[in-house]
Amino acid sequence: MAATKSPSPAWLYRFLDWVRKGPLRGGVFVLALFLLGAGAFHLAAWQSGGLPKYQLDSELLFPAVWLPANIVFWLWLDKLAHAPIYNFVKGTGGSEQQAKKTYTDFISIGNTISVILLVAGIAFGFPDAVARASAYEIKQPFSILLVSILPLLGGVLEALGIFRLVRQLSLVNKLYGGLGKVNLFNLWPIYALSRYGYTLALVFVIVVILFDLVFIALGAGDIGLNYILYTFAFSLLIFLVPLFGINARLRREKELELQRLGVQLDSIYTETASAVRSRKLTQVPALRNAAGALKDQMEAVQKVATWPWNPGSLRNLFLPILLPLFIAVLQRYVLSALGF
Repeated sequence: MAATKSPSPAWLYRFLDWVRKGPLRGGVFVLALFLLGAGAFHLAAWQSGGLPKYQLDSELLFPAVWLPANIVFWLWLDKLAHAPIYNFVKGTGGSEQQAKKTYTDFISIGNTISVILLVAGIAFGFPDAVARASAYEIKQPFSILLVSILPLLGGVLEALGIFRLVRQLSLVNKLYGGLGKVNLFNLWPIYALSRYGYTLALVFVIVVILFDLVFIALGAGDIGLNYILYTFAFSLLIFLVPLFGINARLRREKELELQRLGVQLDSIYTETASAVRSRKLTQVPALRNAAGALKDQMEAVQKVATWPWNPGSLRNLFLPILLPLFIAVLQRYVLSALGF
């Protein structure tokens, strides 16, 4: 049996493995990286005179969190994908080896595209890093490099993560498309895979709402109606886009099954009519029972949902965003119209 390939890009996963298994163990490393970046930024700004000594500036804390946050995001995506992929592959009859291969492909983005995004991220991000350094009167080349390297790497990892996310949403549809016969009465593997997009969308909504609450608590206002609407639309896309293919497939399977049962029911009715005409009345009760059983099957098939999510999923997804959306609309339009 051939060995399963390692996920790609190899250079990134070697680094992530070191983060997970290294001496600082994940969370400690991420925290240390943030403190190192924030300290380096402030030290350079203090030395240049662009910031009074020992004064902290949130504008220098934000770029320091970029790389650590994207490392956490990437590791979390790896963990999040594991259960849905394995449950789907093994639930549809695949082996452990097939599940591992599918998972490895699912979390990979390819070495070539990763190098392209790496170069593009540095090329497009460097002018912004230089502008940030200039704003704090940082002019020494080494200091500029010091305040640029972590935000640049954070931006690269973010670009890789976005590309990976788009690719994965497409792969979910491909996995659904590769299914053989769909068992309408055993949709658990399909539901298991749909939880990936659902969880992503839900976490995205919750993070945005938490930011909104923090901004309000700090007296900085809310995050804005436009961003809330963007969150609503983006999370809806993350949730629904991977499911369009399987929705069409389930509707087709459902229609075919109803058609098959309808043909059988029509045959039963024809046999019943023939038995009555030929006075073979002893056959009628059995035919009537058969017709009743077919009607029960048709009713059960008609109740099968063609969108593979549990009842209440959409409600749970968008309930957290409806309250701040309502408040934003109330503040911006209703209260303004009333003169408050």
